[in-house]
Amino acid sequence: ADNAPGDDGSYFTWTRAELKNILDPDELHLAVRVFGVGSDGRMPHDPDRNVLYRLMTPAEAAEDGKAEEADRRFLSVLGKLRKARAARAAPFVDRALYADINGGFLRGYTSASRLLGDRALLAVARRTADRFLADAVDQDRGVAHRLDGTEASGYGHLEDQAHFALGLIELAGAAVDPDYAASAEALLEIIDREFRGEDGLLRDLAPRLYDGPTVGGISEPSYPLEDNPHLAANAAAALAFERFASLTGREAWRAKAERLLSALQPRLMGAGLFAAGTALATGLLTTPPARVVVTGTGAPAEALFRAAERTYHPNLWVFRGTPPAPFALPEELGRGARGVEEARALVCFGTRCLAPVTDPAQLPERIRTAGRASG
Repeated sequence: ADNAPGDDGSYFTWTRAELKNILDPDELHLAVRVFGVGSDGRMPHDPDRNVLYRLMTPAEAAEDGKAEEADRRFLSVLGKLRKARAARAAPFVDRALYADINGGFLRGYTSASRLLGDRALLAVARRTADRFLADAVDQDRGVAHRLDGTEASGYGHLEDQAHFALGLIELAGAAVDPDYAASAEALLEIIDREFRGEDGLLRDLAPRLYDGPTVGGISEPSYPLEDNPHLAANAAAALAFERFASLTGREAWRAKAERLLSALQPRLMGAGLFAAGTALATGLLTTPPARVVVTGTGAPAEALFRAAERTYHPNLWVFRGTPPAPFALPEELGRGARGVEEARALVCFGTRCLAPVTDPAQLPERIRTAGRASG
């Protein structure tokens, strides 16, 4: 938020004197009350400057009780403040798109779509994935670090491959889209082929793929092991291997995750919360994947589907009917889902399947508890 050396948020913050120079007395009085000027929004290093926040509504701030007049006056306040801020020197805005961060957004929007039942959020995730797949993914080099318009640059970073692959896997399962699964596996293969380092760990840069400047010791391998501030790239890769294995039944990827985690764990003893990603990936090794197939149509089937999607399980996949390849189901679950018109939920943990569920209220507890019992 800085626009010059020594600056700290001046574009976004306000002093009472600045407000006084812009607003008439009635508007100033209203703005001070609505925005809590002089209260909790003061900048720690400069208490005269305030981050404006809504302490109360204009109607609540109107001491004369004239709510309609307060709303009109407040619109005038906002207009004057916007005009004044537009004349200030604005901080630099980096408008590049970054693969690792957008991979995290893919996971976030996909999870939110599932938990909130909002398919519009899944559409946002799909558009994000499609943009990168079209403009930033190279069959041989993987996904580029940054995308400026349609110009991709910065190949060969583990963080981008791992986070974007993990996002694609979650999106593939939620959208039941084989193309996203294929794109994710292509990135996993690049990770497995190009980023191997000492003792089975994954290095930060792939020597053959890296196209950035070589400065100092950058050619020496570094190993991103700790979550700081984002999920560590090695942990993200392990999670991607595991989630892809549970989604497709391709157990070779689970074996790769197990080998990677065996190398990671000794390096992270005592790391505490900075090893949370690795701890989650390790936990998935002993958590059989939960697969739910909802059969039937209409409101009863939709209620079962929503109940399953809202339920937390760290390794859960939910499908409407039998999914296409490469999405894998245990043989018993696949047989039970074919040709069934009744609204019911078929639940399996690993290769063990439970009796069908027809009551949405019973489904969450079945998913949460039966998986633990099967471990």
